[in-house]
Amino acid sequence: PMFKSSDILKCLEYAALCDGAKMYPLNGIRKQCEGWFRGSRQNRVHIVATKKIAGSLPKFNGTSVKTKSSSRHMALSMNLCCLCHGVQRLNCVSRRLKICSSVMELRHLEHIGIIGPEHIDHPVADDTAGASKDNGVLMIVDLGKGRQARIDSRIENAFFRAEFVIANSMPRFDVELTALGPAGVTMSNNVAIASLDVRAAHGISTLLRALCGLTTEALLQGGDGLKEAQRQVPPASTLQAIYKVAEAAKAHVRLPPGMLSWPEAVCCYFDDLCSKYQPAPEMFVALASVTEILPSVYCLEIRSKFVLGSMFLRPQEYYECCNPAIRHKRFALEDYKAWCHGRGEEFSYYLKWYGFNIPSWVIDDMRAGALGPLSPQEAALVSCLPLSQQSPFYVIGTLDGQASTLRHELAHGLFATCPIYRSKVEASLALLTASELQHLREKLLSMGYVDDDKILTDEMQAYMCEGKSLGCQRTDVQNSIAAAFDNIRATMA
Repeated sequence: PMFKSSDILKCLEYAALCDGAKMYPLNGIRKQCEGWFRGSRQNRVHIVATKKIAGSLPKFNGTSVKTKSSSRHMALSMNLCCLCHGVQRLNCVSRRLKICSSVMELRHLEHIGIIGPEHIDHPVADDTAGASKDNGVLMIVDLGKGRQARIDSRIENAFFRAEFVIANSMPRFDVELTALGPAGVTMSNNVAIASLDVRAAHGISTLLRALCGLTTEALLQGGDGLKEAQRQVPPASTLQAIYKVAEAAKAHVRLPPGMLSWPEAVCCYFDDLCSKYQPAPEMFVALASVTEILPSVYCLEIRSKFVLGSMFLRPQEYYECCNPAIRHKRFALEDYKAWCHGRGEEFSYYLKWYGFNIPSWVIDDMRAGALGPLSPQEAALVSCLPLSQQSPFYVIGTLDGQASTLRHELAHGLFATCPIYRSKVEASLALLTASELQHLREKLLSMGYVDDDKILTDEMQAYMCEGKSLGCQRTDVQNSIAAAFDNIRATMA
């Protein structure tokens, strides 16, 4: 090196600012360090914490450093290193973190505090040399207070293959996520996420590592080693969590073709998993808990929103879809998705609805083939319920532990099976003015409910019983319906 270490460190700091904001130093420094100034995107380096710039830009050898960025922007950008957060030392410099040896030797990088002595005996290799076989750690960053962020270069498990690389904007990371089907065959649900910060990349890496060791037998239910958020349908739940991390980090996400949003991508990924792996109905039955929670009201509680939604989608829409081409008609899942897209809406059914309710005649129609061939989830639903009885019964479905949703669905069941409760509800709703009733109707129609007086009345009382006014200010009506529900339910118990 031609300059003393302090000068060189300043050169490196400026060169990598905003990952090569096109610095143009004059005289000899530009010539000696043009590899840094011209190509910092190729020659990435860790930059230690720097002082905040006050006033005019500093000078090297009496020559001002010119930049396309304003001095204020440079001052804000150079406050603190995003990788080390001021500790001035990376824990790991992997083969993918290239350091330009033409500028200075590794020993000198150690001397000025950019790398530690543990890295000296491991030469920095080119990105193209065996990168596809590198399954190690891409980078480990000290977050302070004893915490570390680990970003793997490549992770592969039974359901995903992910490859992390350092992005053009250091310290940002890109990840290519490939969905794997049976025997490791690539599926069509691949995702590219760009410009993740350190914490987001670490979070996604951690989510994917948690699936390592699982087999395809854990398609619907993971073990106790997984966190609760990933335990139900681990691959779909993990993909949902990855999208949430990317969304929180404001990263750029390239969705699979034809997807309008990441919730739709996750729901369609679950459908593709079921199509590829063909789980038996018994596997879904094992996930459901069925109880006669009220006389002639059967409740299915399931922990997975994907399983619950896919069980009830067709029977629920067969019962009360606002599309006359679907309601009381035979239709396929793809028909429903096409209808959603035709309205300019995403298909996010499994993540949108957490409670369902259908009368027993819908189950009878399913058994008679009115909806066509049943999916394994639908076959599981039918097998969980009793055969036709002399008196009709009602079926509700909820996520396990969703108390408010359970109350809403129980109100539907009670309204359908208990004449006393139904008469009390109708008497309470009769107290509303015509304009108040019209407001409630318009609100429910805007939420996607069918224009059917009986169903709309049922929904009004269920939402009020749950504690939601739907914009109606008549608390007396809402309280009377909730009191009638509580009293009759207590009597039945």
